[in-house]
Amino acid sequence: MLRVLPHSRYTQRWQLETANSLLKRLLGSALRARTYWSQCREIVLRALTLNIMILRRREVFYRASMTRFVPEFGL
Repeated sequence: MLRVLPHSRYTQRWQLETANSLLKRLLGSALRARTYWSQCREIVLRALTLNIMILRRREVFYRASMTRFVPEFGL
């Protein structure tokens, strides 16, 4: 076994762990499908669903920041 891990292979692992954690928190950790191919399909659909959720949240966030806030004081 290597004593030192190759730097190029393990520098982005934190991003994968963050995505897995987000997926499990938002959509649950248990698969409901029984067969192998149905489980594969469910995993792909969950990943697509998560990506759509992230895009929608970003879209809503940016749309909100583009509007100009003018306070009304009711004078």
